[in-house]
Amino acid sequence: KEAIDGYEAFFDEYCDFMAKYSSSDDTVSMLADYADFMQQYADTMEKLQAMEDQDLTDEETVYYVDAMARINQKLLETSAAME
Repeated sequence: KEAIDGYEAFFDEYCDFMAKYSSSDDTVSMLADYADFMQQYADTMEKLQAMEDQDLTDEETVYYVDAMARINQKLLETSAAME
């Protein structure tokens, strides 16, 4: 649960960042923030990968699938807003 919650929290922050980036006139100054996000992404993916190597209970699997659906929805909404 902790890894999944961390994964979802990362993408919440990422979507907020991308919304800010798309409306900013100073995108160059945001490059350092983007680099930080890429490091956070690598750390988050490592934790998630470690979790995926474990056998999940049915309850954990449902939680994982629900979280992934929420994340995908947020990413779609963020992408649509940036167009």
